[in-house]
Amino acid sequence: MIYLFVTGHLNRENLVPYFSINIPTIQQSVWMAGTAFLLLVPFLAGGYYVQDGLRRMLIQVRKGWSLLLLFLLGSMFIPFVNGGESLENWVLVAIPFAAFHACTYLYAGLRILPLLLFWATVAFIIGFQYYGPGW
Repeated sequence: MIYLFVTGHLNRENLVPYFSINIPTIQQSVWMAGTAFLLLVPFLAGGYYVQDGLRRMLIQVRKGWSLLLLFLLGSMFIPFVNGGESLENWVLVAIPFAAFHACTYLYAGLRILPLLLFWATVAFIIGFQYYGPGW
């Protein structure tokens, strides 16, 4: 740092990395809407089941779910910072999202709901691979 000051190369670009905020452009389609639906419905139902069962949980478990929710909220902003056109920045969101998603299958009172969601997801994936744009 002293060397940069003495040589006259001390400027903000050398100390602070490049930072930009942008929204990833994703081509909208019926397949994307179906994917969002099959991801968000179990996530929201799992969030409801977690909130419904919080009063019966130990304090440490409640704190764990609260921290997982904070981690989810914090990681939702990461893909928008220095993001590109790819989706690899969304990997951090997958960990807490999967935990809430799994609560739909574990805590559902009616056992038909997880079965319907699972087989609808399997049918959607197979349909996407055969009739959709694929990878």
